[in-house]
Amino acid sequence: TEADPAHTARIQGILAASSAITHEGSHVLDYAAGWMRSPLVRASAEAVRTDPRLRGPNLWDARLSTADGSLLCVRIGWMLPSMPPSSLRLSGPGGSLTCDLGSGAATLRLGTGHEEIDLGRPTQEWAAQLDVFAEAIDRGRAEIATVDDGMRALAASEACERSARTLTPVAIPQPALRAATA
Repeated sequence: TEADPAHTARIQGILAASSAITHEGSHVLDYAAGWMRSPLVRASAEAVRTDPRLRGPNLWDARLSTADGSLLCVRIGWMLPSMPPSSLRLSGPGGSLTCDLGSGAATLRLGTGHEEIDLGRPTQEWAAQLDVFAEAIDRGRAEIATVDDGMRALAASEACERSARTLTPVAIPQPALRAATA
């Protein structure tokens, strides 16, 4: 963590004002939403500060249940000497998907079979994201990731924060969705 003081200062600022589950976890939840057909309804999370010099919890384990009875498990770790892989597992009545978010390597289990698949490593492609954002402004609407998608992901990550603070499961509010514009 001391190898790059500027990066350490940025992360400390995030940990002081927000959290790893909101800053990074909301993106992971938004990424996983593409696989889920049912909304997230309840969060149960634990968070620990693995180093007293950190300004907030840096290791998160969250379990989010969906309206159809599926379970999404997300692990987010920051500022650790040996980083555990950030991962997610989605389990439901039809099977399960386990993904290492660092590599994109995943296992899909359906019935009695399983398949190793490559979902691709989630990356920040700033130029492409800015191009898509500018195109959405020009069109007057988003076609890939919408404000509603972001609001749902933030509602879920904020429920994880409340759950970790209170040590109890928390209902995930369903944000009012904006009317689509043509």
